[in-house]
Formats: sequence, C-alpha cells, structure tokens
Amino acid sequence: MLPLVDLYKQKGYLNFQSCGNHAWEMQRKSIAGLLKEAIMRMTDAIQRVIESSSIPVQYDPDRLQEFAEEDLLAQLVSGNAVVSDVEAKREFLSWWDDDEEWLNPDWDDLMVEQTIYDLHAFASMEPKVAIKVPMPPALQHGRNEVRGSLYETRGESN
Repeated sequence: MLPLVDLYKQKGYLNFQSCGNHAWEMQRKSIAGLLKEAIMRMTDAIQRVIESSSIPVQYDPDRLQEFAEEDLLAQLVSGNAVVSDVEAKREFLSWWDDDEEWLNPDWDDLMVEQTIYDLHAFASMEPKVAIKVPMPPALQHGRNEVRGSLYETRGESN
C-alpha cells in the first residue's frame, strides 16, 4: 500500500512542482481535514451499524487495530445480522467499496478473500445494498469455497 502522500501525488491532488511552502501547507491541512472527516463519518457509521444491528456485536479497535472493521463485518455475517439503518450499512460498506485495493484484490491473500466474501454476504442481507467490490472467483463459479472464518485465518479463536 502506498504512503498517503504518494497516493495523493499519484492521483494528482498534490503538485509539489508548482507550490511553495505556504501552498503546500494549505494542501496538507486540506488533506488532513478530508481524512479526519472521512474517519469521523466511518466512526459514526460503525456506531449506527452496531446500534441498529439485530444481534449484539463487539467492536474493539484498540485490541484488533487494523482488523477491527473486518472483525465487526465477520460478526455481522456469522450472526446473520439485520441492520435496520440502511444508510449506515451503505456507508460502512463504502469503507471497502471506495478503496482501489479492494476493487483490484489480491485473490491469493486468504484474509482478502475472506473479507470480500463477508462483504458480499453482508451486502446481500436485508436490507440489501449494492457494492462494487468484485466477487471472489470461487463464488463467481458457483462454488462456496471460503477457507474458514476470519478468526481462523488470523490464527485466533472466539
């Protein structure tokens, strides 16, 4: 995964050749503001998904760090959760749906395959939500070959 500055440069958001120190500082603050806003929206969506879920779920970003959202997704799928707040569900799924890494996944990574399976399973639960993340090859061919749960993939247990 590219560092954030490199990603923004690649997408054309940053132009170091044409900006002086003041302009660079303004762009940096703008990027930081956008990132903070996106994180706040995601945090709000997660809270609304948890509150409107038909099953009790646990969300502990401090314990699981970068896998907290994937763990929450796996809990929702394994419990066949109905999330009554469809906008919160849509925003929660957009965390992956708007990310280039998930739109062109590494199918050899078991964690990626499991997460994408969970994304499609959760999106297809009521209320249904459309996502852009591609279907795993095993599911495209009518086979349901998911290699264990998210916990098993990471070597943890419930």
